[in-house]
Amino acid sequence: MKFLQLRAFTKENRMEMTSKAKAAIEKGGGWILRHQQFSNISLCLNFECPVSSVEKLYRSLLDTGLELSDKSVNAFQNELELQAKGSVSKGDFIGTLQITFIHDEPDMRVVVPAVPG
Repeated sequence: MKFLQLRAFTKENRMEMTSKAKAAIEKGGGWILRHQQFSNISLCLNFECPVSSVEKLYRSLLDTGLELSDKSVNAFQNELELQAKGSVSKGDFIGTLQITFIHDEPDMRVVVPAVPG
């Protein structure tokens, strides 16, 4: 199974971009498996997507306004080149999309409940 590790950043509102990223993955043919939020600074989405939908996913993520890292763009382009040469593997790939939110808001405080024991 292939693995695609994506990194991006944005200055847009965290909640709006989170919704856009989720919709982009779904529009690109994928589905989110889980997510991890790191205060209001970063979010990591774990997803799966059919290998045949890589281009659709790429275009969909670009449409959100996310700034994909050069390494992420290269990963998409390499996969698209392989597909153009007929080297398309079957099945799904797993991926992560790590988004860094650039803002001047204070850190978000999350109250962790006391665990009995």
